[in-house]
Amino acid sequence: MHGAPRNLTDHAGGDFNPAFSPDGKTIAFASDRDAYKASEIYLIDVDGTNLRRVTQADGWDGSPVFAADGSALYFYSERDGAPRIYRASLAGGDAVALSPSGQTALSPAVLPSGRVMFTTETDGHWRLASVAADGTDYRLHSDDDCDLFAPVAVPGSESVVAHGTVGGSEAEAFRGHTAGPMAIPPAYVVELPDRELSVVTIRGVFPAYCPARGELASGESFDRIVRSRYDGTEVQPAFAPPTGRVWRPTWTPSGDWLAATVGPTFADPDASNDIWKFRPDGSESVNLTNSPTANDAFPYFSPDGKRIVIQSARDGNHEIYLMNADGEDLVRLTDHEAIDTMPSFGPEGKRVAFTSTRDGNYEIYLLELTDDGRPRELTRLTHHPARDTHPKFSP
Repeated sequence: MHGAPRNLTDHAGGDFNPAFSPDGKTIAFASDRDAYKASEIYLIDVDGTNLRRVTQADGWDGSPVFAADGSALYFYSERDGAPRIYRASLAGGDAVALSPSGQTALSPAVLPSGRVMFTTETDGHWRLASVAADGTDYRLHSDDDCDLFAPVAVPGSESVVAHGTVGGSEAEAFRGHTAGPMAIPPAYVVELPDRELSVVTIRGVFPAYCPARGELASGESFDRIVRSRYDGTEVQPAFAPPTGRVWRPTWTPSGDWLAATVGPTFADPDASNDIWKFRPDGSESVNLTNSPTANDAFPYFSPDGKRIVIQSARDGNHEIYLMNADGEDLVRLTDHEAIDTMPSFGPEGKRVAFTSTRDGNYEIYLLELTDDGRPRELTRLTHHPARDTHPKFSP
C-alpha cells in the first residue's frame, strides 16, 4: 500500500528536477525561490528539514545529480554564458566546469565508471557526449541521424536512456532547444463540465492564435515568427528581423497584421528593443518605434486593430504606453518607479491588464481607459507571493 504524498518544499517559488543522494537521505533540486528568471541548486533532507543552498551564480543552475559516492553534485550552469556541466564538491570550494567552453550542455547523468554523460548541441544537432569525472577525455556518443535529450543512467550499467527525434524530413524540423516537428503528438483530451478540449503541444515560443484565420503565430527559437494551423501543421515563415531576436507576436483581430518585439529578452530599460508590424506573409514590415535606446516590447492590438498597447522604457523606466497602429500619437498610461510590463487589451477596448511590481511583487493590475484612450481607475487583481505575469483576457 502506498503512503500519501508529502510536500517537502512548500514554497511559492518553483522547485524542479529532484534527485536522491546515493544513501537516500538527501534530495538535490533546482529552485528559483531566491532569484527571478534563474534557478540555483539546493539540498533538503528527505523529511523536509535542513534546507540549504549549494550554488549562487548568475544565470540558471539546474538538473542536479549526485556523484556515485555522494560527495559532489553535477549540474548545468550558465555562469560562463552558454550552459555547461559543472561539478561542485559538497565539502565546499568553487564549482569546476567539465564540458567544453562555448558549447551548450545540459542534463548530466553519472555512470558507474564515474563518467558524466550529458546532451550537447554541436553543428546544429543535439547529441550525447561524456567526459571523465575530472572533465578530461571528451567523447561524442551519437551522430546527427537524430537529436537526443535528457540522458538517464541505467543502474548498474554504462548505458543510458534518452528521448529524442528519429526520422522525419528536413522540412519538418523546427528549430529550438528540442528539435522536431512543430506539433508534438499525440493530442490529449481534457474533459470540462460543459465541453471537451483537445490539447495540442507545440514547440513554438509565445504562440498567439487568430480565430479569424484559424492560425497560430509563434516564435521559432527567437530567430523568426512562423504561422501554422492551430494543430501545428502547415508551418510557414511570417517574419525574420533584419537583426536581433524576435518574440511575442500578436494579431489584429482581423488577421491582416501581426506585431512582435525585435531585440533581446529580459533586457534593461536602455536596450534597443523595437516594435515591428508586418503582414502574415512578412511583407510591408515596418519598425513602429525605432528607438535605439529604449526598451519597447510586448505589443498587443486593440480589438478594432487601430491601436497598440506596449511596454516602453523611453522615459527611463518600464511603463505602459498606447499608440496608434502606425506608431504615431504615443500616450503614456502608467507612471510609477516600479516595473509595468506585459500589457493586453480587454475585448471591449477600454481596459488594459498588465503586470507590475509596484507593490513589491509581480502582480496583475487592471487599468480602465477613457473613450479617447486616457488612463482612469487602476485596480490590483492578484495578491500572492508568487509571480503573476502575462495576463490575457477571455473572449
